[in-house]
Amino acid sequence: MGSRSDKKPVGQTDGEVIGSPLLPPMSRVASRLGKWSVDLYIGNRVAAGDIDLLRHHGITSVLNCSVNLDVNYVDQPLAGHPGGSVRIFGFAPVRVAKVGMIDGPGNHPSLLLAACHALEGMLHQDSPSTPNHPPHQPGNVLVHCRAGQSRSVTVAALYLHGKFPERWSTFKAALDHVRRERGMFGKDMVDGPTQWMLELARELLDQLAASGRSLFP
Repeated sequence: MGSRSDKKPVGQTDGEVIGSPLLPPMSRVASRLGKWSVDLYIGNRVAAGDIDLLRHHGITSVLNCSVNLDVNYVDQPLAGHPGGSVRIFGFAPVRVAKVGMIDGPGNHPSLLLAACHALEGMLHQDSPSTPNHPPHQPGNVLVHCRAGQSRSVTVAALYLHGKFPERWSTFKAALDHVRRERGMFGKDMVDGPTQWMLELARELLDQLAASGRSLFP
């Protein structure tokens, strides 16, 4: 029988890397956003799971865009846990939201719209100080997926285009900006987002245009 170290982690394929080895775990792609004038980062699953790295970059809120990835941040379990098969619950050092999307076919455009609105909400949400809420300070926001180069890039680019059309008049302009800030342009070109995510963004924008609506009211 092999040891634990011989076993492949769930969801890992042979030869899988955590995104491109040419990219850092996370990158800042925009600054001075939202009610608290904070920075927006995008990253991969390593960045999402590294509490010390999040603290170093002043990140206090995290948006997970991956349907096939969950990160357990709970470090203060709440009283009253019944044990048995009930999973741990409690407070976490970061505030977390999730809009899980597939990095492939099968997403509805409403999921991408929801991710953009979740990000907008996180950039403006208050931080109540009550016994029923974990301690939280307004801070920078991380949008992440598994590799940090497809779903998170798409959400960040669509958000910037929809929220700041005077700076990024097209989705492509915002996408080029995010890819450049992520380090996906240059001598060593890094692929992403996938064609499926690009088509999803275009489908959402086409639906909004056809109905005379914008991404944000």
